[in-house]
Amino acid sequence: MCELKKFILYTIVALFCMSIVSAADIDITPIDDEIARGEKAQFLVEVDNDELSIKNYRVYLPAESIEWTLESEENIKAYPERETSYKLVLSPTKYVAYELHGVKVNFKSDDESIEKVIYINLKKAGDIQGGYSPSISLSANMPKEMVPSDKLSIDAKLENQNIANHSDLSIEISSDNLPALDTVQEVELGPLAKKSVEFTYDMDILQEPGTYNIDVRLLKSGEDIGISESKTLDIKENKPMFEKETVSESSFLKKTSTITYTSQSNVKDTQSIKIPTGIVSRLFTYTEPESKVIKEDGERYIEMSLALEPGESRTVIVVTSYRLLFIIIFLAVLGTAAYYTYRAPVVVKKGVSNVEVKEGGISNIRVTLEIKNISKKALKGLKVTDYISNIADLENNFIEGTLKPSKVLKHERKGTVLKWDIEELAPGEERIISYNLQSRLSIVGDFKLPRAKINYKKKGKEKAAYSNSAGVSA
Repeated sequence: MCELKKFILYTIVALFCMSIVSAADIDITPIDDEIARGEKAQFLVEVDNDELSIKNYRVYLPAESIEWTLESEENIKAYPERETSYKLVLSPTKYVAYELHGVKVNFKSDDESIEKVIYINLKKAGDIQGGYSPSISLSANMPKEMVPSDKLSIDAKLENQNIANHSDLSIEISSDNLPALDTVQEVELGPLAKKSVEFTYDMDILQEPGTYNIDVRLLKSGEDIGISESKTLDIKENKPMFEKETVSESSFLKKTSTITYTSQSNVKDTQSIKIPTGIVSRLFTYTEPESKVIKEDGERYIEMSLALEPGESRTVIVVTSYRLLFIIIFLAVLGTAAYYTYRAPVVVKKGVSNVEVKEGGISNIRVTLEIKNISKKALKGLKVTDYISNIADLENNFIEGTLKPSKVLKHERKGTVLKWDIEELAPGEERIISYNLQSRLSIVGDFKLPRAKINYKKKGKEKAAYSNSAGVSA
């Protein structure tokens, strides 16, 4: 008969609680509602906040519940549009009788006050079925903020507050937006024992900055027993230097470097890339993408700017080639060698001086031929030929010391032809030939003299070199 009364009483209590919970959006589930004196009753409180902002509740016992002591935290922070869990812990004073008690608990926010009744059955220790119920405190310590390149350490501390031995406990770490943290670690907790369990995580270096919720729960036989703690972690922006990987290839007077830059930042990042270069090498270096040359602290660098998304890679190509310089030097050497190989060993320079003007025109001119051996060998059998046009005549008064022509010939078209024979001309030796002209009529305007010619032999073949064209104006 006693057992039937108890069943009816518990049924009425359960129906009463259900009606209250559904009306107030606060759900209370017993964890340990049958205790002995000296133990603590525990309940899981779940607050469903449908509003768009955080709602703070103050938890307290009214005057009617003065025989009970609130052991848990006095505040609940209910996050918007989610269910927040809170562990309610009460302990009886020495004046509480051994019987079933209805204890009033108030939850007060800025705009509402909700009163709940929870039922606790206080019994003598020997009357409790199954021995001692779980009475375990859980606290979690972790940094409030970090950058993704750091390790995250969560230290979960457990304390068994009665003499029961717990071999089927486990600690669960979870986060909705940080799945890498989802972990379950089994743990044993002896009578009145304390234990610290450390969880260490390598974070994703590209984890987006923001504030993340992390829940630490205690499970018994894999089931949630309402013992938990919620934490927030603020992940900051992180902009380390881009990672660099270089692959170089060398060939004839050319080096190609392929440099791959990868962003390890968790936000879009723009960095200045600097590649050392030299005074000369920079003139023969080009890059893709384009770059510029800067000077810092006496050193020269190729500089460009790269903007990369988190985890993005981009390739920079640097080519230094001296092939063009080699071609220019090679052609210069080849041209110089060809010049010295094929040039005439003797040169003739023709000039005019002592110009006399009569009646507004040119009447007399002195012509000078400078002949020089520019080779390193003596030249023999040189023949010099010069021409006088038909508008002028050769004067026979040759300057003393100058070489006189060996032949003077008249030509109908070319005019007067002068020939000189030089038997030998030593290396570097110079000869000067001078003669005077007298115009038949006064020459007005420009008067051009034909080029002189010198014949020489090279490797048994007869060759000719010519002077410049000389002229005078009146």
